[in-house]
Amino acid sequence: MATSIPPHNAGELCQALIALVENPKVQDRTIFKLVKGPDFPTGGIVVDDSATIQEAYRTGRGGFRLRARWRREEGARGTYQIVVDQIPYQVQKAKLIERIAQLIEEKKLTALEDVRDESTEDIRIVLVPKSRTVEPEILMEQLFRQTELESRISLNLNVLDKGVTPRVMSLREALEAFLEHRRDVLGRRTRHRLAHIRRSAGGSDGYLAVYLNLDKVIKIIRTQDEPKPKLMAAFKLTDRQAEAILNMRLRALRRLEEMQLREEHDALVKEQKELKRLLGSEKLQSEKTDRRNPGDRPAVRIENSARPVPRTEFPVCGGRAEFSIRTAGRSPGFLRSVSQTAISPSRKPLQFLLFLDEGIVLLAELHLSRRRNARSRILRIASA
Repeated sequence: MATSIPPHNAGELCQALIALVENPKVQDRTIFKLVKGPDFPTGGIVVDDSATIQEAYRTGRGGFRLRARWRREEGARGTYQIVVDQIPYQVQKAKLIERIAQLIEEKKLTALEDVRDESTEDIRIVLVPKSRTVEPEILMEQLFRQTELESRISLNLNVLDKGVTPRVMSLREALEAFLEHRRDVLGRRTRHRLAHIRRSAGGSDGYLAVYLNLDKVIKIIRTQDEPKPKLMAAFKLTDRQAEAILNMRLRALRRLEEMQLREEHDALVKEQKELKRLLGSEKLQSEKTDRRNPGDRPAVRIENSARPVPRTEFPVCGGRAEFSIRTAGRSPGFLRSVSQTAISPSRKPLQFLLFLDEGIVLLAELHLSRRRNARSRILRIASA
């Protein structure tokens, strides 16, 4: 029953709420265009495709893959280094660097030479490859798999519906519940303010009665042992108004005080009318819903990882034959070793284990041509 709701951009949520206020039957795809995904204060890149994110918002359960943001910085003589300037949410930088250094020491990151922390106010983690021939994309894929440079943020919209019943809501239901809560708060706040205005306006009515009949009020107070009942009977005052008049100081009888009191009374009466009109109109209540500053631009970038990956070819040599391996969905890498049997055109299809420098092991099945036993094609490649 644990709740896990990642932070979101306030501006995007406000825009979605406004869309629901203007059209309660707005379609989900419109809301998903406004709320593209979570937004984290530490930045990063969400690499899930839009369909996965939308399904998580529809069901209220799911997760988001968040990666660090990095860039390549060129150096002298063709060298380069990788700079990480944003790390995933709630990942401790010190532990992250310690983990990378441990992998380097254990020789599990053979393509990485060193890691340095050059952070000041902003994060700057420098990764130095061993050679300029190392592909940065391949190196980062290794780091994403073995370190917290990629983390998974869970989503579980398990909330108390109307403060009573726990249940899992979709994003739309959560936004609608928030709007209902805001309308309830607006109504209670308005009624509380009206009650305060009634008390304040009642007191100002009593003060104005004093200013209009000041001599008579002073006479009653001076001649009567119990002036309070007399004041209430003479000017039709309430007990609270009569008590306020008896507690009034003489300095409050100035002309300026009377003018200020009349202005305050007129303002209270005007506000009272507006609040009563607000309580009687749902349209005005919707318009009164907060439309504050939409907030800053999201710090997290959403990337669609479902986009097609270009196909790549690179040569592989092993034994007496030379092959051309075509990969789909993988970055090009460097062959480290080939495990194979003796090549013969008369034998059945052979299987090869290809160990690539990026740490990927491919199982390749090939068929040899009887006519050209020196060359062949890889027919199928699958991850081992």
